[in-house]
Amino acid sequence: MSFSGYDVGYPKPDLFGRIGLHCYNLKKGTNFLFLGVHRHRYIQTLFLRQVEFEAEDPIRSCTHRFDMHGYYAGKYEDTFTLGTSCSMVPPAPEEEGDVDDSLKGDMDDSFKGDLPDRLPQDWLTASTNKLQYYEMEESEMEEDDKEMLRLYAHLALNSECHGYGFPKPIELGKVIVQTRQVVESEKKMVLKAGNAIFYISFKNRSGNVLNGIIRKTKKRNKLFSMKFVFLF
Repeated sequence: MSFSGYDVGYPKPDLFGRIGLHCYNLKKGTNFLFLGVHRHRYIQTLFLRQVEFEAEDPIRSCTHRFDMHGYYAGKYEDTFTLGTSCSMVPPAPEEEGDVDDSLKGDMDDSFKGDLPDRLPQDWLTASTNKLQYYEMEESEMEEDDKEMLRLYAHLALNSECHGYGFPKPIELGKVIVQTRQVVESEKKMVLKAGNAIFYISFKNRSGNVLNGIIRKTKKRNKLFSMKFVFLF
């Protein structure tokens, strides 16, 4: 993927808005629902896309405007890295703080460096620095979790296909998450981990089985590193 003076390779405004709202919900502990993009612009010299979108608060039955900035944070070989920052316009006084104070810390060292090319063959027994692999069954996922995983899969697909070439992911397959060790009774919280690598297999409307590797790292502005792979 290259940036040669054109808005190519970036997620489209709708996808940018959805990932921005997803990060906002994680950060604030809210559950806003994406409605649509109001306007957007691309600043070529900064590789920055600004997206203004509308979202619904299902609890209060009202809508709010959000401003999201997505920036190109790096491209190395086949890995695309995207940074995000999203805020309500104007900000809601009761939501100025962060639910998760650990967002203010440094990135977990275990999630720095190159993104893996594939799932390790010994993932069932592999364990390093208290990192564990968890295979998530469909019965362990809420519908919101599934939507999040489809969103991540779409990001990985976009990193390879520039938003074209394949229909959106619609059916999840195998989902394996590498993150810090959790107790078994809290396994469902694995999908909410701030620092994690997601190995997601999925199908599109054409029936193609595709795979994506997405790393989510928890900083003040979330970073997503992603790649599309043919085989795990």
